[in-house]
Amino acid sequence: MHPRHRILSLAAALLAAAAHPALLLAQNTATAAKRTTAAAAAKPSAAPRTTVTTTTAATKPPTAPAAAKAADPDPALLLLSDIPESGTVAEIVAKSRAIAAAANALQNPLLRTRIRLALAQIESAPEDVRSIRRKHLAWLAVHSFAEAEKRIASDDAQGAANALHLVIRCDPTHTRARFFLAEILATKFGYHKESAFILRRGLPYLNLAASEANAYLHQYFNLLETLLLDREATNLAHGLLEKQTNLPPALRETVAMHAAKADFRIGNYATAAKTIRDHKLQGTQNRLLEAISLFNAGNTAAAIILLHRTIPETKGMERDAVLRQIANFHISLGQREQALRAAKQRVNEFPQNAQARIHCLYLFDPVKDRADYDRTLKYILENYSSNQAAMFALATFAARRGKVELANTCHHLSAKSQHGSFTKSDAPNSRHYVNRQNGFNHAAFTCSLIETLVRAKRPKDAVDACSKLRLYDKQFVRDTGGVINALLAAAYFSLGEKETAHLYVEEFLYEKNESTEAFFRLPEVLDQRDHAFSEPALLAAIDEIERIARRPREIPAHTCVAVASLLRSVKADAEALRILENAIRAHPTNAHVKAAFISARIANGAFSATAKNKDILTEIEELLLMRRPEPKIWNEIFRWLNSPNAPVSPRALSLRATLAKLARPDLTDNPDFS
Repeated sequence: MHPRHRILSLAAALLAAAAHPALLLAQNTATAAKRTTAAAAAKPSAAPRTTVTTTTAATKPPTAPAAAKAADPDPALLLLSDIPESGTVAEIVAKSRAIAAAANALQNPLLRTRIRLALAQIESAPEDVRSIRRKHLAWLAVHSFAEAEKRIASDDAQGAANALHLVIRCDPTHTRARFFLAEILATKFGYHKESAFILRRGLPYLNLAASEANAYLHQYFNLLETLLLDREATNLAHGLLEKQTNLPPALRETVAMHAAKADFRIGNYATAAKTIRDHKLQGTQNRLLEAISLFNAGNTAAAIILLHRTIPETKGMERDAVLRQIANFHISLGQREQALRAAKQRVNEFPQNAQARIHCLYLFDPVKDRADYDRTLKYILENYSSNQAAMFALATFAARRGKVELANTCHHLSAKSQHGSFTKSDAPNSRHYVNRQNGFNHAAFTCSLIETLVRAKRPKDAVDACSKLRLYDKQFVRDTGGVINALLAAAYFSLGEKETAHLYVEEFLYEKNESTEAFFRLPEVLDQRDHAFSEPALLAAIDEIERIARRPREIPAHTCVAVASLLRSVKADAEALRILENAIRAHPTNAHVKAAFISARIANGAFSATAKNKDILTEIEELLLMRRPEPKIWNEIFRWLNSPNAPVSPRALSLRATLAKLARPDLTDNPDFS
């Protein structure tokens, strides 16, 4: 919609609402009723949330089924936690009798009998309340763990979690209960922080010689990786390796593997490689990790030699992975001929691997290898046209190289996979653009085609394709989560229509709030007594209502980075920075977003702190503490720190010295190779 039309339509709606206050009241009441109804409907299916605690009664996830709630008695009653261990005899006896009365309501006869027995012992010997309660808790831990195993067998995750919480309250040293509870919370409910907390609290009780220690630590290290707690992982792993000299061999291997992986993720490449060597970690994955660590540390020749020595020891997919990594190393070093040899070896040894052939497409020289290129492309299309992964990899290649005809072919095949045969001349309509459960993800192929048109400098065709989609298939547009708007923004920037492009960036970042809540804020937005609908006040009110009537989209981190890269390719650096500013707030711990954000700020000359952003030196310092992104960002930052635009300060000089060790001028920038 044209900006002026937008203003007029909003103004009309605003004036109409102001002229009819009763309408506002009716809308407000109706919306409130809808919210109440929706909340009531949504309440039973709300996502469960478990709070882990060691100082109160065992907590239950709040969405336990009614039957489970009825079967699970109050933990305070079971634990006899209300009996004062240091109270007077009269206080202990009085509390014991009160609990005995409450125990009569227990439905489980075994629990009822055990509690009555413990209470009778306490009443007869109140001075021994502590030891009696300790024995009772020991029995209750065994009973609850057996109950948890039954719940697990019957796939009752909620009931099992409740029982396991009770086990841990009774016996904090019960590491098997901690292991099972952590697994349930992570896999069934997605509570990774709570799961890690439970395992962390059990570490002092873990018997490293026990058979379950390996699985326990493996699970804990995996959770730390998920939560980006790599430094905690490396500290724990190296502490165990250094202090526990008698670790069982299998456990030592597990701990060393996680130590190497954690060190690699935070950029301690030399340490990662040394850990793999010192502990003689075997297997192709460890060889690959060691080689990549050596390569990232600057020992490129040693990395390539290591992988060549590994080839005879591997076969199948592992051998293919080694050959692929060798090709990637050579590409990073700008050694295209060596990379092509490794890629061709992959094709010769694994002729059915479409990805190996597509990698060759990236490496073929447009002139010298034209015949090989045509022959390889023909083979891929003839043999893998029904393979979605292969065709999307081919569509990605077409987008990165701006090959419109190839992108059209992939797009046509994706539509054909869902709707049967049709000709390329068919006009797009909803029949062709609806995603189906079977067949290719047509939305992804369509977005790839439009991106190809933008990169091929055919923005008008990209706009036309997007317009047809928006006209014929609104569901498709919703399915893409706003990516179509980002592609339109890039196309309009290429056309020089910056105002329209800016509006589509807004559409990408925000989605409309369909509720009428914005109009309920009318008295706050526009004070009729003071402004009397003057034009400046009206326009200011419209801007405020627009802000209220939209909400930020939940955009994945990798999408934000990819869209920003596309915008920068069409010289829309300011808009790319704006997208990354939103991304850094939504994904503050993502190193790839942070690296792209710093790069965009350098490109825009945005070095100083603002109301929304920290100064760029702080951003760089934070990036150094995160997981290490691609090495090329250090080259870019290092070049900027040595440029006349960089600040001259002790902090800048310190960063320059640090990045001098990380910058890799020997590596080429190869964003279009994967």
